Amino acid sequence: MLYILAILVIVFMLQLAIPGFTSLFILDPSKPLEIWRIVTSIFLHANISHLFFNSISIFFFAPVLERLLGKKELYKIFLLGGIVGSILYLLLVYIGISPSIPALGASGAVYAILGAVAFFNPEGVVYLYFFPMKLKHAVILWIIINLLYTFDWTSGIGGAAHLGGLAFGWLYAKYLSHQYSSWNYY
Repeated sequence: MLYILAILVIVFMLQLAIPGFTSLFILDPSKPLEIWRIVTSIFLHANISHLFFNSISIFFFAPVLERLLGKKELYKIFLLGGIVGSILYLLLVYIGISPSIPALGASGAVYAILGAVAFFNPEGVVYLYFFPMKLKHAVILWIIINLLYTFDWTSGIGGAAHLGGLAFGWLYAKYLSHQYSSWNYY
């Protein structure tokens, strides 16, 4: 988990220090042949608050998966969730559901972590705006909010990437639970 946070901070510092750095690695739907952007955009952030909220989510939720699944699976969920989120975002842009604007951020990867944690511990409690909520209910709320973002061309938020990451995290956790059906999650 700490490696992920360190990479995010270092990349953000590079974004601030090197003019044009972000534009080289952002997910730009107008450049479909530059496929590395599907991965590199995961590590970029628009501003310090974007980085902060993704980092705080990783800080609180990633240790749960790391204890349960180990570092390797945590990193896999983070990276693959981010990639799936990027691909879903592009797909919805290309079919005309989402606006064709460049995207960046680890939110799809963060939502993959959230989806996996929610699968393994649906009765766990999170605090959304200081209100306690079971993870299984929070996931439903996150889905609704991100569907709204996906269809709102003015939001500037990549709801499709969030949904792709969330779905990947939940489905991958379900796959892992079948592989290791003797696990006792909580």
